[in-house]
Amino acid sequence: MTRPTLDEGAIRRLLAGAHGDPFAMLGPHRVDAIALFLLALVLGGCAGDAPERGAVTLVFKYARILGSADPLPGLLREFETAHPGVRIKGESLPWTSDEQHQFYVINLEGRSPGFDLMMLDVIWVPEFARAGWLLDLTPHLAPGELAPHFASTVEVAIHDGRVWALPWTMNVGLLYYRTDLLARYGLAPPASFEELVNQVRRIRAGERDRALEGYLWQGKQYEGLVVNVLEAFWASGTRLLAGDGTVFPEPARAAEALGFLRALMPSGSSARSSKRA
Repeated sequence: MTRPTLDEGAIRRLLAGAHGDPFAMLGPHRVDAIALFLLALVLGGCAGDAPERGAVTLVFKYARILGSADPLPGLLREFETAHPGVRIKGESLPWTSDEQHQFYVINLEGRSPGFDLMMLDVIWVPEFARAGWLLDLTPHLAPGELAPHFASTVEVAIHDGRVWALPWTMNVGLLYYRTDLLARYGLAPPASFEELVNQVRRIRAGERDRALEGYLWQGKQYEGLVVNVLEAFWASGTRLLAGDGTVFPEPARAAEALGFLRALMPSGSSARSSKRA
């Protein structure tokens, strides 16, 4: 199918404007993980159909934000109102990044993806750019257009000196806790992993409720585990790289952080599996 003529500025405003303010709350721990990017115009033409002469429909694949607070449908409708000649058809994907990556690779390698816009994990940008699956956004960006974004989010969107993605959302690590239980035991929110574990043990011992789980985290063998391991490293001051490029310059400290996570389940501070996680 021949790609319809589309105002690149309109697409760019969708991509740059959809993020609004980054959905982020930075807690006491350093969080560098920038999770997702919106990528524009997959190779192979427009997947959507034009409902009327001069109009175009773009299919957008994305991971739906869990729960009822997903802001994307409203943002897409706002964009369509501001740009009557463009329609966006949102189609959600499974939440886990592994499943998303598999879906994209299978469909893009077959050169019949059926979508035009996609939300990707930052680590896929070089892979997808090298494969020729992404539009080079560099010539469509005005000088300074990316300046409002965090520098780290822009850096990971660049491959071989070209911009292949635009920052959209940010993921940060947050601790959710039962305010009623902390109040019952006269506890303040924990400021460290050590405090967290001590509070879990105290509350579970006091409640005597076998169904009450402690600290829930992503321990399954997938990308989520990497995120929690990095949080443990950062909380312990473990460096991944030294200035000279040495990997894990303090191996004993890294091993201690990993040992802490591993001990959470045998000690009962964390469940080995949870239907609530």
